[in-house]
Amino acid sequence: MPAAGPPPGTKDDLHSATQAGSASGTLPPAPTAASWRNAAPERYQALARLARFYVTGGINTAFGYGLYAMMITLGLHPQTAQLLSRIAGIMFNFFTYRSLVFGNSNFPLSRFLLAYGLNYLASVAFLDIALTLQHDPYIAGVATTVFSTLLQFCVLSRFVAIPSGKSGAPGKSPS
Repeated sequence: MPAAGPPPGTKDDLHSATQAGSASGTLPPAPTAASWRNAAPERYQALARLARFYVTGGINTAFGYGLYAMMITLGLHPQTAQLLSRIAGIMFNFFTYRSLVFGNSNFPLSRFLLAYGLNYLASVAFLDIALTLQHDPYIAGVATTVFSTLLQFCVLSRFVAIPSGKSGAPGKSPS
């Protein structure tokens, strides 16, 4: 006996349920998280990675500031403490982003450092623009933070994290 319709959870099944629901006057069942993940796995993975990026960023911030505060408590000059905690923080960020966000051992340190440097320059330029448009330095700082974190996520995703099995630039197959 032939099947009555498409397999449950497929795109065609969702479409036919919507049509059947509107014909009978009832609403189709609400989509579940599992059906949304199955319908758009790339979008789900990107949003999940972005969420992990921000959670990991919070961990990284706590580590960097904690290290800075510890050095101040030990009597280091604030500029020295900031420099040392920044260097240690960047290295800590490299390992946490590589393992917790991108789950990718092929995450070159040189590209990561370049991304950090370029992101810094872009955020300085954005802050100047934000201060021109909005004279409140606190609001400009928040806008710059949002801009620079989204930019950093995009750059790390596209140009630093190299999918397994590839060497060289992202998007190119190995020779």
